[in-house]
Amino acid sequence: MLCEECGQRQANVHLTKIVNGEVFAQNLCTECAREKGEFQMIADPGVLIQHLMGAMAGQAYEREAVADASCPTCGLAFSQFQATGRLGCPECYESFRSALDPLLAHIQTDVRHKGRLPGTLAPAARRRLEIDGLREELRRLVALEDYEGAARVRDEIRSLEQGGRGDDA
Repeated sequence: MLCEECGQRQANVHLTKIVNGEVFAQNLCTECAREKGEFQMIADPGVLIQHLMGAMAGQAYEREAVADASCPTCGLAFSQFQATGRLGCPECYESFRSALDPLLAHIQTDVRHKGRLPGTLAPAARRRLEIDGLREELRRLVALEDYEGAARVRDEIRSLEQGGRGDDA
């Protein structure tokens, strides 16, 4: 198939754009795609990830905010993540949280991985997850010096722990 732009070279870039609900498809050669500015987005994974993240988050992606950041554990620079789309270690999620949270919240229903639990473990594991979440809430309330709220959460944790002892044995 020949390039639809120049009609001379073999088309090896196939673009499909949706603009205002209307679909536009084009078959271009590499040179014409580059001249139109389309090839940069295709050839540079960092640009593709940047556009994808911005589109999925429904906002312009601000890479300046974390552009100089790097993970203290594995040393991965944020620019490396942009180029590959892969993080180096679990600590990277914390290091790049401000940029990753909006993206993860849009892709998934939550920014934390919850996974699936086997049916036989579900009640005890769910209780453990609930207690862990309440402990996190308790730390937050204490940091805010909301001691009445912290006392309510503490009592709820105790109640869940005491109610769960008989079931786990």
